[in-house]
Amino acid sequence: MKIARIMGLAVIAAVVLMVSLGVGSAVAIETTLCKTTTEAPLCPTADRYPANTAIEASASKVEFKATLLGTNIEISCTSSTLKGETTAVSGEPQSLKVTALSFGGCKEIASGKACEAFEGVGLPYTASLAYSKGSNGTITSEKADHLFVSCGPMNCNYASPVIEVKGGSSGQLSIAEQTLTKTHGFACPSTSTLKLATYTISTPKPVYVARSKATAMCKVAENLCSVANLYPSGTTLTAAMSGFTIEPASGSIFGKLTCNEASITTSTQALYGEPLPVALGTFSLKGCGYEKWAKTCASVSYKPGFSGSVKGIATYGYWTSSSPGEIWAECGGFTCVYAVPSGSQIAIEAGAPGHMNIWKWEMSVTGGSSCGTSAVMTDRPTLTSPSGSLYFTDAIT
Repeated sequence: MKIARIMGLAVIAAVVLMVSLGVGSAVAIETTLCKTTTEAPLCPTADRYPANTAIEASASKVEFKATLLGTNIEISCTSSTLKGETTAVSGEPQSLKVTALSFGGCKEIASGKACEAFEGVGLPYTASLAYSKGSNGTITSEKADHLFVSCGPMNCNYASPVIEVKGGSSGQLSIAEQTLTKTHGFACPSTSTLKLATYTISTPKPVYVARSKATAMCKVAENLCSVANLYPSGTTLTAAMSGFTIEPASGSIFGKLTCNEASITTSTQALYGEPLPVALGTFSLKGCGYEKWAKTCASVSYKPGFSGSVKGIATYGYWTSSSPGEIWAECGGFTCVYAVPSGSQIAIEAGAPGHMNIWKWEMSVTGGSSCGTSAVMTDRPTLTSPSGSLYFTDAIT
């Protein structure tokens, strides 16, 4: 039943809206279904409805008007129910599934005769959602048959109308009066109009259409970073210090490893994202040596590099590794290997300048005799790039 299909698209739109931010190579902030408006228009992870959240909405009146050979045909339905579900926590666009759509009491007003069919077909079907503002948005669908009307002399199929959606303690779907596009049929009117219809969402409640949070690097300390203040994709992050150290925790005869020069470098791979993707981090460690070994190390390196991404919390960015790594210290004919576990974290502190804070990395020693069994690294190099103020905030456009 194709009108049903139209409404179906609509109700679901009321529940979930998709936003696409077309800024350069940005990672889009996704639409999500939210339980609160505490951080509107953004929705914290804990407040998002999960994937496969059931959606149900109903309307008490749906009206349709057509003109056939100069004669007006008006149809009224006394009830309609739509059921569906979200297919993911969020998406860009957010895809939804309509599983059921029914209409009741549909009849031609002038004659009082019941319609043969007033329905949506092809269930289940999907719809795409687009964010507009606040907790509201618009839903559209592909140019296919979504409304089938067989009433009196007419037997016609129509494309979906534009549907406005509104979140709230009881979300709503509103179809404003509009002319429908005929796709095919027999004895179809020259003009067909779907009149105002409002569906009330009964589940989930409350429901607000929101944007998912997205970490961005901002030049000023604002809760939602405007486009003008965003650091661009490809921004280099470099932190440097002298006196970079690795402290043996047990068993080492060589003592503390100290490097006179040290730097950590990465770069952003998107304007924003959740989490914000960054390039493989590189460590440059020079002038290194052990306190109980007279020789300078030939090489100290981090292999294969610090992987991972950055998630913003308050104004800090937390760069968490997604795979293990190793620090190799090749010194005077021996080599000590320190294993850095997956999940190790570098806190990128906000400020002007900010810092990269490595706090008590606990590493096991996986290579080298007399290197001990474990070591700890705590260092706080200062950001030299970007040169201005740096804050991790949510992005908005």
